Amino acid sequence: EKGVISEHYVKLDKEKSDIDSLYNTYVSDTNLSVPQKNNLTTSYNEFVASHNKVKNKVNEVIQDGFINESEMAQVDSELLKYENQSNQLLRSICHALDDIEINRNNKAVADAKKQLQQEIGEVNSKVGDLDNTINTTFKDNVIDEAERNSIKQNLNTLKSEKTDVDKQYEQLYKNTHLAGQLKID
Repeated sequence: EKGVISEHYVKLDKEKSDIDSLYNTYVSDTNLSVPQKNNLTTSYNEFVASHNKVKNKVNEVIQDGFINESEMAQVDSELLKYENQSNQLLRSICHALDDIEINRNNKAVADAKKQLQQEIGEVNSKVGDLDNTINTTFKDNVIDEAERNSIKQNLNTLKSEKTDVDKQYEQLYKNTHLAGQLKID
């Protein structure tokens, strides 16, 4: 029977080791929000405490080499608590994963929005350049070849910038993760 108990200890410790690895991966993810990190940490700490209680209770019960019904009920009770804590931790890990994914998507959208705003800023700058070129060209009411080429160059640059903005806009708008207010903004 001690061999069977030892096998169960090994399984419990292996399970805990796997859970430790998952926990450490997700709790250290920079996209995990503070409330979810706190929830995950609390669930993990309760799981670890329950894991230790199960092992301690089994050791206490088998210490004298005999087990009665009361002691067996105590072990069963600790195992049930352990199972509940394992399930709670699993739910917390799932919530953490959802939170990480949402935050990653929000960051990607914010980055894309910032890049689009930069492109729009470049377009505005090019429009200003074109406006300046036109104003200086029309001052003397004569358009020479150099001024005509400058205007054409500015119009081509403006067209290119507009194409860049249109492409980014289309890419953002078609993004399936972009919904609701983010799509309106």
